[in-house]
Amino acid sequence: MTNHSDEGSLGFVINRLMGIDLKEVARELNLLDESRPLPNIPVLSGGPVAPETGWLLYDPRELFLSHEEAVIEVCDFLHITTSKEALEFALSHSTLSRCMLVLGYSGWGEGQLNEEMKQGSWLGTDLGESILFDTDLDNRWSEAIQTLGINPMGLMSFSGFN
Repeated sequence: MTNHSDEGSLGFVINRLMGIDLKEVARELNLLDESRPLPNIPVLSGGPVAPETGWLLYDPRELFLSHEEAVIEVCDFLHITTSKEALEFALSHSTLSRCMLVLGYSGWGEGQLNEEMKQGSWLGTDLGESILFDTDLDNRWSEAIQTLGINPMGLMSFSGFN
């Protein structure tokens, strides 16, 4: 979750690969330079809304974008931009590691997320930078849920025959 207000909410799924790689995206956007190696930036499926949009989630301490106007400053270790120029700049930094490209997003209208949280559809926790940038994709959900002190098996309900 990057923005949550009375008007609505914006967030991204950060543990689901999109099924395409960075080279394909760079080629599609005419940003591929075959003469230099690409950074290890995963391409993730950020949610069901507008999957044709690209969002660069990055640590501004590693990738400094000067004079970037279209940036959401979430916190000191996470900034977000939809700028094609920013992606092009990121592609030129082959050692970049604290960055991901997310296609699509998750969004909620006015009051919708609050109501879903009251119903127990979502749990909220602070997402630390180690989970975001240092934890493998497959372990991000379990690491985040552990910060709440909850056993994930206690969240599941089973029905059927015993």
